Amino acid sequence: MTSPNGGLVAISDPGVVTPIEGYVLVGQQVDIQAPVATAGAPLLIVFEIDASLVPAGADETTLVLLRNGSPVADCAPGNVGAAPDPCIDVREALPGGGIRLTALTSQASLWTIAVALNSAPTLDLGSDVHLVAGDTLTRPATVIDDDADDAWTVTVDYGDGSAVQTVSSGPTKAFELSHSYPDAGNFTVTVSATDAAGDTAADQLTVQVQSRKAAVLSGFDQLVTDLGVRSSVAAPLRASLTAAANQAEAGRTRQAQLSILVYRGQVAAALLTRRITRAQAQALNAYASTAKGTLGI
Repeated sequence: MTSPNGGLVAISDPGVVTPIEGYVLVGQQVDIQAPVATAGAPLLIVFEIDASLVPAGADETTLVLLRNGSPVADCAPGNVGAAPDPCIDVREALPGGGIRLTALTSQASLWTIAVALNSAPTLDLGSDVHLVAGDTLTRPATVIDDDADDAWTVTVDYGDGSAVQTVSSGPTKAFELSHSYPDAGNFTVTVSATDAAGDTAADQLTVQVQSRKAAVLSGFDQLVTDLGVRSSVAAPLRASLTAAANQAEAGRTRQAQLSILVYRGQVAAALLTRRITRAQAQALNAYASTAKGTLGI
């Protein structure tokens, strides 16, 4: 230790270790008493940590120096004196695996060398997803981790037999799920995030993929229920949509379009004979356009 001012310097072991939340002690705490200095003309204190005390995975860049329980930042580039006060001016890896930290400070006080406890990541992918065959799952997601400077490896299994993918999470911890499902079925998407310390989090969501035909017919069933359309009107309309869906699946686009025209004619006839209201007719005709879009015709 070097002091710019003359006076008594005392270095002692406080005897009772003061725990610091979020950190694990490396070596021992040291209580240093020295003449008060200034940030411009600071005390210089050198801490050396024997290789036998350095935790696995720690190095000169990850050890944390704390004064009175508060972490000490690195000195600003081109600093003159302790800027900020206190600060770590030099971090060195020593031959044999030891570490040296050189601190600048206006006050001595209680010093601790430690490693920060790792905060394990978590994931929340949100609610399950409903798609139509051929659609693409697109969903943003974020790794939740209190360790802002950590690094994460994120893998995604889309549950359809395709290869597990590694996606980039970047410093913002954000990533995006994006995958196309050409076939109907239920698929479980599993995402895992592993941080630099090896702690892993995982979450899942279910992607329910309907065939285009099933999507059109289930949507129609819900619509006529919501509208209160009588079954005698709904049944022939549903038959026309079923025919359009079957023809679309077979690649007979022109015939499918004609079946939609039949559907529209049935709606018009039901309105003309007052079996449905004008509002119901408008909703049913709008659904014809929806069905055409879903079937790709």
